[in-house]
Amino acid sequence: MTQNTQEEELSEEDTEKLRMSSALIFTIYERYKRILLAYLHTRFDRVKSISTMHHESIENTPIWKDLSDNEQRFATEYRQLIDSYGEEIGFDLYKHANPPKGDCVEVEVLKTSGSRLLESGKTYNLVQGSHLFIQLGDAEYLIQQGLVKLIS
Repeated sequence: MTQNTQEEELSEEDTEKLRMSSALIFTIYERYKRILLAYLHTRFDRVKSISTMHHESIENTPIWKDLSDNEQRFATEYRQLIDSYGEEIGFDLYKHANPPKGDCVEVEVLKTSGSRLLESGKTYNLVQGSHLFIQLGDAEYLIQQGLVKLIS
């Protein structure tokens, strides 16, 4: 009976060692998984930024050669998607990629539409060809309406 209990104790020790080593291996796998996901996220962001660069042809950039075939295809399709969306809403997304430095922008009035009360509570007289310096929120609304275009 003494020998039998020693075998049981050994198997319990072995079980505990196995459990500890399994936990360690699982922790290592989880760490590598986080590292790979962080790398992929960073790489994805870089490919997106390359595809939205202001160059007419992103294929001519030196970085383009470093991308894999799948990344090149994604960058091209992402660029086409951004272009088609910009055309659909009538706004050049590449021209205004950087946020404005202030909360007021200069716009040119495209259509005369008289006096308008806007979101900010201010009233503007919109006369074709005139230039206005208005708040960004008001400008976005007027641009969507097709009444003005952004100058700066």
